[in-house]
Parts: sequence; C-alpha cells; structure tokens
Amino acid sequence: MKVKSIKSIYLTKDELKEAIVYWLLKSGKDKFANHLKGHPCEFEWSHQDDGDYLAVDMDGQFEENEE
Repeated sequence: MKVKSIKSIYLTKDELKEAIVYWLLKSGKDKFANHLKGHPCEFEWSHQDDGDYLAVDMDGQFEENEE
C-alpha cells in the first residue's frame, strides 16, 4: 500500500482482495471468503440505478443464497 496524500491510498489488486477476504470473514461469510481467496478475480466499477459499486468477478462457481 502507498499513501501519497492525506486523501488517497493506493492498493494493489492483491491487497484489495486480501481486504475483501478479511471483511467477508469478519462478516461471517466464510464460504464466500474462502472461495474468493482460492480463485483469481477481476475488479471493475459497476454503475447501477441506485449507485456505483465495485464489482468483484471471481473465477469458478460459488453457490450460496444471494443477499
């Protein structure tokens, strides 16, 4: 991670993935976290009617109830 100013941090793809996996584990979504940890993924911004979201597209198939 790099900090270039008081308003910006720069995360590598691996650092961002690690942060998301950690958040999923803390949120009790162990199966989802382990799937993300073990598979490659891509990040992109998704523009929806109710706002912008960071989309994490994972390889492999994950089956769990959608929330």
